[in-house]
Amino acid sequence: MSINHIIEYEYVDVSQSSIVCDTNIWYTKLPEKIKNKDSLITPWPVVFELFKASERSPKKIISNWERLRDNSVIIPCFPEDYFRFYIDNTLNETLVRFVENQKISLDGYNSLMMRKKSEELEDEHWSRVLSQMDLISSNYDKRCNTWLNNLHSYKKKLGSEAKENAHLLEQPSGFHDFFPATKYFILRDLAADQLERVRDLSKIELLLYVFNQYLIDFLLGKITPVKADIIDIYNMIYVRPIDRYWTLETKWIKLIKRVGMEKYLFNASEENID
Repeated sequence: MSINHIIEYEYVDVSQSSIVCDTNIWYTKLPEKIKNKDSLITPWPVVFELFKASERSPKKIISNWERLRDNSVIIPCFPEDYFRFYIDNTLNETLVRFVENQKISLDGYNSLMMRKKSEELEDEHWSRVLSQMDLISSNYDKRCNTWLNNLHSYKKKLGSEAKENAHLLEQPSGFHDFFPATKYFILRDLAADQLERVRDLSKIELLLYVFNQYLIDFLLGKITPVKADIIDIYNMIYVRPIDRYWTLETKWIKLIKRVGMEKYLFNASEENID
């Protein structure tokens, strides 16, 4: 089966609402009430995480891949590139080439996995597939490590001052006063070349609010960032104001509600997708 659920990039269709899925959605069978699979979005980091987290057995890898492939639209674009594209609502030649290459790569992986499923692929070729998956995951780990390092550097600069003003940061007014620092961090890491130009981050409201509280909690020593957190935060970059976010992880559900962004949460047990 070829890849039919790869999003076509021409422009961002702001009229079409979608449900952006966390990685944990793909570890189990989707509820029967979900009919419109094209409404489900799989961000690029989820593909990386799914391959990395899969057991090494071909059956498990193929099963996870088929579930994701057949039930969602895959966005084959790194968060940084998607952010620039989404904010500008324009394409550039580099991004077009990358997306097209990703489509070709995914179609190639799909073909190899289907051959393995039908026992038509030699072990040697399957080993190459696993090696490629390891390489992909390793490269993405490097990106996440860079973000983690930036977070710790940020704390070195602001940690002492934040703790001195903890009583203010824990108030609603302090939360809102901290937005400029969070916006700067997001833009520096996602769009350094657009720091002076990008002013309005309302297009990534969910990410902005959640990451704002996450940074405050980190600076106050309440949490210790881990790599999995970074991937989950990356996923929220793909959530537009008209979209919903579907996660099963209690930590993020609580944090999203804590910052008053529960309007973004999708609950499969209470809602249908027709």
